[in-house]
Amino acid sequence: LWTLLFWNNAPSLWAGDGFDTDGHLQYVQFLIDHKRLPWPHEGWSMYHPPLFYLISAMLLQLLGLSAADPAAISVLRGQSLLFGLTHLAFICWSLRLLFPNQSQKQALGIILTGFLAMHLYMFQYFTNETLTATLASASIALTLRTLRDDQPGILRYAALGACLGAAMLTKFTGLLVILVVFTALLARLLIQRKPIGRWLSSVGVTALAMLAVCGWRYASVWWKYGDPLVGSWDPGSGHAWWQDPGYQMGRFFLRFGRSLVEPHFSGQGSVCDGVYSTLWGDGLIGGSAQWWSGPPWNHDLMVIGYWLALLPTAAILLGIGKTLLKFIRKPSGVLFILNGLALLVVVAIFYMALSVPGYSKPKAFYGMVAMVPFCAMGAWGLSLLMQRGVLLRWGGGGWLERWLQLNPVHYPVGSYWSAPPVCTVIVKASGLASPGS
Repeated sequence: LWTLLFWNNAPSLWAGDGFDTDGHLQYVQFLIDHKRLPWPHEGWSMYHPPLFYLISAMLLQLLGLSAADPAAISVLRGQSLLFGLTHLAFICWSLRLLFPNQSQKQALGIILTGFLAMHLYMFQYFTNETLTATLASASIALTLRTLRDDQPGILRYAALGACLGAAMLTKFTGLLVILVVFTALLARLLIQRKPIGRWLSSVGVTALAMLAVCGWRYASVWWKYGDPLVGSWDPGSGHAWWQDPGYQMGRFFLRFGRSLVEPHFSGQGSVCDGVYSTLWGDGLIGGSAQWWSGPPWNHDLMVIGYWLALLPTAAILLGIGKTLLKFIRKPSGVLFILNGLALLVVVAIFYMALSVPGYSKPKAFYGMVAMVPFCAMGAWGLSLLMQRGVLLRWGGGGWLERWLQLNPVHYPVGSYWSAPPVCTVIVKASGLASPGS
């Protein structure tokens, strides 16, 4: 379905559709032209770690294309689809490790991630979020397998460190996965009272492999700017921007509901609305300033999907509570990873909204590194509701079957099955949707 969706939509998506696409393409073209890595002050998106852009630039050069060629964006979006399918495979592997011999929970988890609206639109855009999520899920899957084995081999730890380093070399959010994984590994060694040699051959190898992959980039940025994590919002990057300080008021962090009645750009109302509107739909319309000049999605279906998404949202919240309760009763490394990564992502989103205020900052896909906990908790919650018979009795019986027919298949896929309206084509062809107009 993802491949069919991509094939159908490819002719309808314009080169500028997607979040910060122009900045990402400028980064790739810089690599092609200058044959070196850019510094954060050399462009709006140049602060990002380089792995995603290096892969993109090498792919274009292999095909004899530049970032300005019309065919380049199609090739790069095809790359995003490949990352997306790989991402699904690692989530599937993680669910098999989390729920061995529990096919129902595995199926519920993969349905949830496969038909999640955020995935359906993000993996059609050219963005570094796709590779970051893939590497983060690979790291989590390797960690779960490592915690499951009594004596993992040294190659397993080296592969885990390489995955963590690659995630950090793609986007800063890889740091959240690193913190959780190393904490879980260290706690396991402390509890089991392993000798120092075991520490060196496990955590030590993981750390060395990670630093070998990404340490050089952060060391060079630290040497030049005095800070290893320099974003375009930092004065050291040479860029400056201002946002109304009202986005730092308490109400912006406590309210919710606008995304159910006016989902487009509902992040202007609150952090929770911003996250909800980008999780269950393309609430920011691919980074466009107006809904009618963005990607040609079926907005009527997308809006209905926000109400239908209340059921899986309730199930996910129930799964979070169940996972946390299980961890309190019987702590384990696996439950720590699920709870810890989910908590870190929530804290990071709120911290970002506080430190860099703006309606477009609270986005759900900033937390794509936590898709394994998200799907696992959703599967737990849905399975619990099914066991209790709540879903089967609600609405006179068969409610779950109706929801599965409507929400995962019809509304998410139908919402992003492109049939561009005439007005969208006219506006884009005339150039009225260009920046500053």
